[in-house]
Amino acid sequence: MAEDKSLQLDLETLPTKYIALCEFTAVLMGEGTTAKDVDKQVEIFLRLTDFRVSVEEAHEGEVHLNG
Repeated sequence: MAEDKSLQLDLETLPTKYIALCEFTAVLMGEGTTAKDVDKQVEIFLRLTDFRVSVEEAHEGEVHLNG
C-alpha cells in the first residue's frame, strides 16, 4: 500500500509556519544553528532533489509531495 503523502496547507499561514519550522529545527539541531542555516539547507535540498509540490483544484489547499 502506497504511503499517503498529501498534506493540507493553509496558504495564508504558510510563510509564518515555514519560518517557525526553521526556528524549531534550528533549536533541535543544537547550539550554533540558526533559522537561516536551516533555510539554506532547505534550499540545497530543493535543488538536489528537484522537490516539487502540486496543488489540486478539487481539494482546495491540498498539496501532494514528491518526497
